[in-house]
Amino acid sequence: MSLVRVASYSRFSSSNQREESIDAQQRAIHKYIQDKGYHLITDYKDEALTGTNTERPGFQKMLQDASQGLFDVVIVHKMDRFSRSVYDALNVQNQLLAYGVKIESVIEQFTDTPEGQLQQIVQLGVGQYYSANLAREVMKGLKENAFKALHNGGIPPLGYDVDPVTKRYVINEEEAKAIRIIYDKVIEGWSYSELAKYLNMLGYRTKLGRRFTATSSFYDLLTNPKYKGEYVFNRSVAKPKVVGIKRSHRKNKNENEIIRVKDGLPAIIDEQTFDLVQKLLKQRKQSKGQHKAKEVYLLSGLIKCGMCGSPYHGSSRVGGRNKHKYVTYRCSKRKQFETPCRCKEIDKELIDKFIVNQLMAILLQSDNIQTLHEMVNQRLFEKLATVNEDLPQLKKRLNEVSTQLSNLVQVIAVSGLNNVEAITQEIKRLEEEKTELLQQIEANQIKQESVTLTEEQLKQVLEEAKSYMLSNKDTQVKYILSRFIHQIIIYNEAIEVHYNLGGFFHDFKQVILIYSVRYQRLEIGEGMNHQEAI
Repeated sequence: MSLVRVASYSRFSSSNQREESIDAQQRAIHKYIQDKGYHLITDYKDEALTGTNTERPGFQKMLQDASQGLFDVVIVHKMDRFSRSVYDALNVQNQLLAYGVKIESVIEQFTDTPEGQLQQIVQLGVGQYYSANLAREVMKGLKENAFKALHNGGIPPLGYDVDPVTKRYVINEEEAKAIRIIYDKVIEGWSYSELAKYLNMLGYRTKLGRRFTATSSFYDLLTNPKYKGEYVFNRSVAKPKVVGIKRSHRKNKNENEIIRVKDGLPAIIDEQTFDLVQKLLKQRKQSKGQHKAKEVYLLSGLIKCGMCGSPYHGSSRVGGRNKHKYVTYRCSKRKQFETPCRCKEIDKELIDKFIVNQLMAILLQSDNIQTLHEMVNQRLFEKLATVNEDLPQLKKRLNEVSTQLSNLVQVIAVSGLNNVEAITQEIKRLEEEKTELLQQIEANQIKQESVTLTEEQLKQVLEEAKSYMLSNKDTQVKYILSRFIHQIIIYNEAIEVHYNLGGFFHDFKQVILIYSVRYQRLEIGEGMNHQEAI
């Protein structure tokens, strides 16, 4: 029996943040193909392209290859990945059938019965209705939304997400770490090229999931008033859209046309830091090649204040009679005008050296492989116990939603088009819930599949990490520290180090396994031999 040859097609439209990403679609498709025992020929995809027409390069290439008989089935995540138009979707389906190619959807399991065909048409119609309605309504109420500081469409800036219910900006804490690093490093004198390398080494990506480069829009990130909590709308002068030419958005409209709402969204950067960066950027324009900070803060982004919860920043200053240079980590709220934080700063050289030595002694010691492996397995067992509790409930709810969708289609089949508006709205709601449930189930399954680690794999990662640490290259050392240290919490009398045993996994960002140790702060300079696991 010959294997069924299949191709996948995925589309992501950047104008709708509720749509699944290309990676999420393809991950679900590939799992579907594996479960079915199909043979994958190739993947086709179109990124940041609308589904309201079929003039997309990946889509057209798929049709061309189908006409040449390169595969038997096309797998999509949902039928609306082909087109938002019922006419286009059905036309493409008929075109592929003429080539002897079938279509299968991961989310929508349509049968070959009349009811299955009706369900397909209804769901395509629902998608088309909402797309057309969105196009009609998209320009209404934008200024009113702006006065309320609501999201007005498009991709939110790096560091923010949008609450789908309230449409208000909310901080994406993981991305916000990258924003704070960018501002801190610019204050320290780093170039955009150095910033890009550092962010990439730590695993951060742009809002579109790409690696940072020296030409990434750092200037836009550093001048966006949203980061200090000021909502701005209608600032940029629009230009005609020309294919292949990027629209410049740095030319501003007259101030009387711009809507500004102070404290309209949660701030990632305090106003003093934001204003300082604006001054530095202005100085950079006036005098390129200014003196850059030479200090390398190995633990930046990892240290947190145990008293107020704020991040610790690197600080370099000259003081005292002898003009001694002090290089420390200090709480970012230490100089706040109202209620300044009283948690003590900590000497940079001592804490950097201590943390490196402790990491080498506790996690990167070759003699501890067997003990480490047992420790990792124990943490995995505890983590998976929670995952296994959630999975049955998610699957149960998925079956309930699928049954409700099927029942609604039967209602349309029996009663015709009566109450079709209410029914289509309910179908849309259930489809969204079904998609979310499938994503949660998939995420749990990924966790279970990814958290397997042999002793040999642990040894391999350990040796690689040690070689990075012994290289004495700051970027490599910082990378290993960020991988194996989840957080360092500073108190006046002690520090807590939350080591991440998940750092031994190649896909370590998906696996957080905390092993915490508390050290007495006064003993840092003496090697801090006293430690207590917590």
